[in-house]
Amino acid sequence: MRHKSFAEKGFLRLSGLRVIRNVWATTHGFHRIIWLMILIGVLAAMAETIGITVLVSLVFIKMSDQADIMGVMQSAPNWLKHLVGAEVSLPVLAIILTGTIVLKLLLSISEATLSSHVGNRISERVRQDLYNQLLDVSFNDIKSHDRSELLTILATDTYTIAQAFIGMAAIGVHLAAILIFGVALVALSWKLALVAVIGGLLHTGLLRLFSRSSSQVGKDTAATLEKLTNMSWTTMQAMRSIRVFGVQSSNKAGFAGLSQQVTRLLTRSADIGHGVTIISEAVTLAVLIVVLVLSGRFGIPFQSVLAATALLYRLQPHVREFDRLRLRLHEWEAPIMRTIGLLERADKTYLPAGHLPHRRLNSAIEFRDVTYTYPGMPSPSINRLSFTIPAGKVTAIRGASGAGKSTIINLMLRLMVPDSGEILVDGVNLQDIRIGDWLRATSIAGQDVELIEGTVRENIMMMREGFSDAQMRRAAEIAGIADFIDTLPDGYEEWLGDEALNISGGQRQRMELARAMISYPDVLILDEATNALDDETERMVLANIRRSFKGRTLIYISHRPFNSDEVDHTITLSDI
Repeated sequence: MRHKSFAEKGFLRLSGLRVIRNVWATTHGFHRIIWLMILIGVLAAMAETIGITVLVSLVFIKMSDQADIMGVMQSAPNWLKHLVGAEVSLPVLAIILTGTIVLKLLLSISEATLSSHVGNRISERVRQDLYNQLLDVSFNDIKSHDRSELLTILATDTYTIAQAFIGMAAIGVHLAAILIFGVALVALSWKLALVAVIGGLLHTGLLRLFSRSSSQVGKDTAATLEKLTNMSWTTMQAMRSIRVFGVQSSNKAGFAGLSQQVTRLLTRSADIGHGVTIISEAVTLAVLIVVLVLSGRFGIPFQSVLAATALLYRLQPHVREFDRLRLRLHEWEAPIMRTIGLLERADKTYLPAGHLPHRRLNSAIEFRDVTYTYPGMPSPSINRLSFTIPAGKVTAIRGASGAGKSTIINLMLRLMVPDSGEILVDGVNLQDIRIGDWLRATSIAGQDVELIEGTVRENIMMMREGFSDAQMRRAAEIAGIADFIDTLPDGYEEWLGDEALNISGGQRQRMELARAMISYPDVLILDEATNALDDETERMVLANIRRSFKGRTLIYISHRPFNSDEVDHTITLSDI
């Protein structure tokens, strides 16, 4: 059964305030930045308000006799008269105007720089937290999600968290500016301020018509992008099969349909933004007309009307951006809550790190009444399973498909924790051993070859350090792949392509064997690790391994029987 995405589970039925609260909780450590950005916005709005009032006063002064400056200033707001003092002069007003313009410019640059810097840091931290989460949680938690969903969250949704954080700060800045401009309007005329408030309420009411549509567009866009990512990933994985079975046309059509749907949704989002702009412009124009009509009836000085008009004109972008960002929060619901859902720790299983040191296996690995049931499955994969793997011997674990062989491996590799029972290593519970120590002493090569896009060297080293070229060469020789590597144009630096698909299945399997053996592990697990080899090559490789790892613990996982000269003893799961 396909795992449901976060959107399908209903995680997204949240209001804008709930989204803000979740983003706030996710971005702890950056909260002071929001208050700093709001403070910068407040100072910028104050500087702009002062500048507008002074500019209007200067216009009137230039239109009148300069000797009558104080007469002109008598109609200015009280706060401006207190600011410039009783002895005001034209140069003083010019200096104040210039200062406010420069201050507003500097504050705007500071806010933009701070937003960019903080946004990048937040996306980096969220991205790192997500990556760590993927590597720390139980393997079953990872398998319960579509790979395309995880890729989408890691690659794109982390930026949305940063966008939302900056958006929250911008909402605070614009709200502060609206309040400051509103106070300035009240200082000019409470009647004009009342008209502006009524216009603002009308503006907000009209934009509520867009909120539900904006939220749905955001959810649909997130879901469609996830489908597009999933199809792209599937195409890259199954390119050969798509061509072999002749389904290129249907894949092209499917991809084109999803791509067109994304385009329609993004266009719809842009249309909503344009609608917000149109409404803002229309409401602002209506308010300005009403202000001009009513100013004569109320006997408001023309200087105050002009200042109010300038303030309303500068107020309009803040109102428009405030409402635009509110709508964007609805659009960002899906990626934000999907990311937060993956970061959530309470609903996930974390494997114990252990605290006891481990160097090598001296006695045995013992499964004692171990039971494990995969999530969502009706019955256990293994039930009260008990057996012993002696140290320094070759042990074969046999069983039919579904008998629990893979479960045993996953439990031994600490990818999962038993539901009940114990796995003992030299009498110590495996969960109590430091996981790093245990995994350094253990290695595996399996039938599901997981090679990476890179060179031969990168695939054998597998991001591990401390191995010499001689060790790499020795591991390749044991795996029977060294001669083939020598024939490659660039040898160990040869690029193998995506998932090393440029080489055959048998060569890929032997490459993974070399990867497993380069560390010369104390415990080597071979899970059907030679099933892609022909009989002669398989016998040669297994003989090399037994000879090279003599005295160490070898575990063969297989469905086939082994000869007595190949293994020291056999565990048959159907017999336990």
